[in-house]
Amino acid sequence: MLVLEPTQVKSIETKMASVGLKNSSLSIDLMDHVCCMIEERLELGTEFQQAEKEVFSEMGILHMQAIEQETQLLTQNKITMKKRTIIIGLVSLVLMGAGFTMKQFHLMGAGITWGVGVLTAAIGFTLFMTIDRFSYEKTILERVNGIIGFLGAAAFIIGVGFNVLRMPLSFLLIWSGGIVLLVHYIINNLVVAQIKRS
Repeated sequence: MLVLEPTQVKSIETKMASVGLKNSSLSIDLMDHVCCMIEERLELGTEFQQAEKEVFSEMGILHMQAIEQETQLLTQNKITMKKRTIIIGLVSLVLMGAGFTMKQFHLMGAGITWGVGVLTAAIGFTLFMTIDRFSYEKTILERVNGIIGFLGAAAFIIGVGFNVLRMPLSFLLIWSGGIVLLVHYIINNLVVAQIKRS
């Protein structure tokens, strides 16, 4: 593949700077993409000036700015989701800790506090963890496996939590959650193996 000369790279840098992208990392990635597109055209015999004009016309300033806005939005949503997940995880830990402590001193409301903490961890925390994974898992199999993992983890956590309160069917939840998590683990390994082969 043809390699661009320093003067040509400088020309591309100047045009990229005129786009006005604020995300430096994205700007570098887009510039690398632009350089590759220009190099492909140079290999086909197109002159540099013409290739540069065609690529920037094809990419478009507005298109590049739209990519930056979309990237920024996705990044902000991901950070917000992670913060929310951490907060829910901490709330569930505090509730379970408070419930366990109250239970040791035989205080009223210990069971309810513990149960709410367990449900918060099982449903809230694991649900947001699953939703967070959906943002980077693209295939249907990966997403279905994520749902299976959520259901297994939720059932297992609720089973263990309710077993502390000596509630009926807690062992059934533990076993069913464990089996579902095993299925999740097997599917996950199969997906990883398939990705490595490809």
